Amino acid sequence: LRVLRYRRLEDGSTGQLRATSGHLIWDSEGRQWVRVDSLSVGSSIRVVSPQSSGYSIARLTSVSQEFEQVRNIHTRSDRIVVDGVYASCFADTRLHFFGLNATRIGPFALAPFKVLHSLGMSSIVGRIDRWVHNAITEMNSPVMHR
Repeated sequence: LRVLRYRRLEDGSTGQLRATSGHLIWDSEGRQWVRVDSLSVGSSIRVVSPQSSGYSIARLTSVSQEFEQVRNIHTRSDRIVVDGVYASCFADTRLHFFGLNATRIGPFALAPFKVLHSLGMSSIVGRIDRWVHNAITEMNSPVMHR
């Protein structure tokens, strides 16, 4: 994970975001999603304002690496606030076994799960999610040959 430490321009308060390199966050003007790995010290990002219900601009003060378990959380709007930063639920990454870009197919691929969830069938969604996670983990693990 990348750890982005920032300082809000409006009041000088600080915060940090931990996200994968391919995760997308709003640029400082809210015009486009930018990859976390494209940001460096001095870059500006859009963060939740502690003073109001809106947003404020923050400047990155440091960027570092950390090793930690990654979580994949999705919302109905496909947007989420993580550590005070406006972010997308999707990462800009290729699903290597299909050759597809996750940011383009993600909303369509998740639509059936969102419908099931809205119908009160969250336990089914959870079981499917665990099955898919286990299948992908198994596909990515090295095969031992004797």
